[in-house]
Amino acid sequence: MKGKKGAIALKMDLHKAFDSVNWSFLEKVLRDFNIPEALIKLIMFCVSTVKLSMLWNGEPLPFFDPQRGLRQGDPLSPYLFIMVMEKLSHMILSRLQSRSWKPIKIARGGLALSHLFFADDLMLFCKASHSQLSMVMNCLKEFAGYSGLEINLAKSKLYISPNIQAAVANSLSSACDIPLTSNLGTYLGVPIIHGRNSATTYKHILERMQLKLANWKRSSLSLASRKTLIQSATSSILVYTMQIVILPQSICSSIDKINRNFLWGSDTGTLKPHLVSWEAVCKSQEQAMASNIFVQTKVPIWISWHPPDPPFCKLNTDGSRMQETGLASTGGLLQDSSGTFIQGFSVNIGQISVFLAELWGCREGLILCRNKGISHLVVEMDSLSAVQVIEGSKEQDSLAAVLVEDIRRLRGGFIAFSIQHTLHEGNRAADFMAEIEHNLPTGTTVFYSPPLGLITFLEADTLGVAFLRH
Repeated sequence: MKGKKGAIALKMDLHKAFDSVNWSFLEKVLRDFNIPEALIKLIMFCVSTVKLSMLWNGEPLPFFDPQRGLRQGDPLSPYLFIMVMEKLSHMILSRLQSRSWKPIKIARGGLALSHLFFADDLMLFCKASHSQLSMVMNCLKEFAGYSGLEINLAKSKLYISPNIQAAVANSLSSACDIPLTSNLGTYLGVPIIHGRNSATTYKHILERMQLKLANWKRSSLSLASRKTLIQSATSSILVYTMQIVILPQSICSSIDKINRNFLWGSDTGTLKPHLVSWEAVCKSQEQAMASNIFVQTKVPIWISWHPPDPPFCKLNTDGSRMQETGLASTGGLLQDSSGTFIQGFSVNIGQISVFLAELWGCREGLILCRNKGISHLVVEMDSLSAVQVIEGSKEQDSLAAVLVEDIRRLRGGFIAFSIQHTLHEGNRAADFMAEIEHNLPTGTTVFYSPPLGLITFLEADTLGVAFLRH
């Protein structure tokens, strides 16, 4: 703190905090908090009917009835203790309102700091003067008389800002019987006073971790248990510290080293895995497999039919040709954005190539959609060559020119139109429609309801069932 006015920080230690709570005071506190009378009686019954026994030379002595205190380990005890300590906070606030307690300000126009409580951890702040220190000690003495919670002066610490002369600081320390200190230690695991953010400041973190991960624990625990202990015990040590400061890199490296040695063994003769850079560990799957051509060729692909977004409908077409006879057919079906069958068709064409059958099916499908009044359409085919010819990215032969010209003319009549390629596994329903025409007379057959064999494919498409393709 700069300037002429100094500040005092007191880190108080409560003597046997939980064991010293006065039951009469606790009952009064519960009533001050407007706890229902029936609940107060129930709480006090749980607190006051405890029986204790002491071990003497390893043998338990007869049970006796305590007259004060809260049982440690009881889930209710921390809540009751916090309520008791809240009364001390009320006493301090009362003195702040009467301006008898003068808090310190962190900065000009900043927050006025008088006290910080966390369970039995107490930090008190005031101006550096005999009158202020006397007022603080009287407040604590008054609270101790009510609650039974005594201050352990020998274990408490008094910090006085450096702008106060040493003689004055020693006089203040003698007045309250609390030893002076230049280091208040930690509060909730964080150093209260520190200068530069150096490794020395956070050395206590490493010491606590080494105590948690003792060598004898490593030898008696399995690998899975050691991993669990690292995650549960050591990670909690860092919670408060890493919320407010960035730890030096050397501390982070030491933490990793402690965890690593505990997990894999730190003996000189013990073989341990080599460290791998985080860039290699966090590399994406695609990058990791990019250099392995064998792996790439074996990666399976899952293909499924996807419904279009509203208000689009989807037209799937396919061509088929019998190897023995050379007879070709084509077919397709129209579905809405929910996958519902609208209409289908099959055409027995005759002897043409399967490529021309693909184009023929696309043209027949577009005619069907125009007749149905479809305005937004997505066309899907499993012939990449046919899609490229229609899009104009691939040259066409003279036999396909007439079909391609018709397709381009028909697609101009839609408000929104797109054509895309899919693999055979995503076009199974259209493939079925193309193949059933081999058993029908030459010409076009229109289906206003799905044929029997098509229903299985439609259900799979609606459910989003994927099919494996290597």
